[in-house]
Amino acid sequence: MNQTELDPGSLFRTLADPGRLRAWQLLVQEELTVGELAEILGSSPSTTSGMLKVLRESGLVAARPDGRRVWYAAAPCPFWLEEALRNSPLAAADLHALRRVCAAREDSLPAEDPRYQPGRSWESLARGLLVASPLGVVADLGVGGGELSLLLASSSRRLYAVDRSEALLLALGARCRERGIDNLIPVEAEIATLQLPEPVDQVILSQTLHHLPDPEAALATAWRLLRSGGSLLLWELGLHGQDLGFAYPGFSSDTLHECFTKVGFIQVEVLDVGKDRRQLPVLFARGIKP
Repeated sequence: MNQTELDPGSLFRTLADPGRLRAWQLLVQEELTVGELAEILGSSPSTTSGMLKVLRESGLVAARPDGRRVWYAAAPCPFWLEEALRNSPLAAADLHALRRVCAAREDSLPAEDPRYQPGRSWESLARGLLVASPLGVVADLGVGGGELSLLLASSSRRLYAVDRSEALLLALGARCRERGIDNLIPVEAEIATLQLPEPVDQVILSQTLHHLPDPEAALATAWRLLRSGGSLLLWELGLHGQDLGFAYPGFSSDTLHECFTKVGFIQVEVLDVGKDRRQLPVLFARGIKP
């Protein structure tokens, strides 16, 4: 079923069931097996399989066979559905259980599994690089699930976590308290009209532009927030030719370079940094405010 065939009434009826809504929200975050999803939900495998069957029939979930296992993940979400559910993030308990299950999955990989690499952890690599190059005052615009904000806060003097979803920011604040993070400041605001009490050293825009009706306005906000010599760091989808229901179907390197330059950034770099786990291209861009 493609997105043009998705019936809004059918989708909302499907997600009106609390169990199916929780399952779908988890699968938006991570690809999971029936067993992993059942463990997080606290339901039996048969009940979980029944929920997945309904979600697949509605076009909300896709399955990927992998040997004896089947992996389930949320299908690309229409923009109108994403907006409708924006203020309904995962509960803190579900996020905690999801992280526990994913960590257990990594720990259980046998040494002969081709996915196992001794000592390899992208999070540990990122944390090490942040320790080696500490950040100053940072604004993370559009925090999503919050993992990047939490990671950046560990090496920032102060981090402003900006999003328009109050519920998402409340959940992020709770996770900060759990981890003893006291330098992350949640800010509920629209990016285009955002005001902060001080200039910042870095602005982060990670997979945010393609959700926005006016990407250039977000870049202009980043320029306005930065001190002279500060930098904008951006990760975005490259052009991918898939209808994911977002405001923009990715960006070309030339488009990002032109937008950065138009706003006033100098020393602009745009790099192709590979693909995500669904084979969508990812670009990284950096610009300096003179």
